[in-house]
Amino acid sequence: MSTRETQMPVVMCIGGTDPTGRAGLAADIRAGEAVDVHVAPVVASVVAQNAKGVQHIEPVGPLLLSSQIKAVVEDLPVRAIKIGLLPSAMVVKAVADAILPLLPELPLVIDPVLGASSGGRLVPAASREWRKHFRRLAERAALITPNLLETSALLVGELPAGGRRIMRAQARALQKRYKCAVLLKGGHLKDGRSATDVLVTKDGEEQVFLSPRVPGGEDLRGTGCTLSTLIAAHLAHGLALTEAVAEARNLLLSGLMRRVEIGGAGAPPVRLPPLAGPEPMGSTEEATNEATNETTDDKERG
Repeated sequence: MSTRETQMPVVMCIGGTDPTGRAGLAADIRAGEAVDVHVAPVVASVVAQNAKGVQHIEPVGPLLLSSQIKAVVEDLPVRAIKIGLLPSAMVVKAVADAILPLLPELPLVIDPVLGASSGGRLVPAASREWRKHFRRLAERAALITPNLLETSALLVGELPAGGRRIMRAQARALQKRYKCAVLLKGGHLKDGRSATDVLVTKDGEEQVFLSPRVPGGEDLRGTGCTLSTLIAAHLAHGLALTEAVAEARNLLLSGLMRRVEIGGAGAPPVRLPPLAGPEPMGSTEEATNEATNETTDDKERG
């Protein structure tokens, strides 16, 4: 057995902090531990936030940011990279300059975080300069994972928010604009019993994922961070993209069903079962049926 097969995979996660430990890099580390992956956290921004919202954001300077990335790649055998909060064009440029030489040998997953689920914007505005450098990263990425609001910002209002049919058009528009695979997350879309995500691969193949809504699950913190890191972790384990997305969604659902209270004013973070393996998308026949993947040949919904 080779050394690579016996080593724990390493995923470098670049993003922001959360002093309450609910989201950001703290969520990345928890997600990695749940699937036997070592997360190397690189701080791109220090964020003061809690259940009341975002109080202050301090972007990390380009030299310190690039030095952190260099320190990781010189020391550890990184197998995948996940990017979260990049709060300014300067930070996006610094990250792009530092990691683009590492690609495409390493799969890159980008969660384009623009706002906090607790309230408040983390990126004041997705400016033209921010989008220019984001495009440099996205065009080399294995996947980007925006939610509905982030999709609207990345498309600069090109397509209005709507139902599942509009989501599919938005995902295709993102794939065309940024030339990478897109997983458009529709958890905030309140139009039925199922949560809908749309995957469009780099080759243009489309898959719609449905999962049952978990009561109170939408209140949990760190869901987006957790999902994108789980996908990167599964890519680091050698899974193909579509399989990595499906496995990550299964594990996130198990975390949404496993609410662990920590006290305080806000909702608790997502906590996955330790060293979790892929699980069915629900224990009932109805949940299993709802979790079945749809292809573009299936009946239109929305």
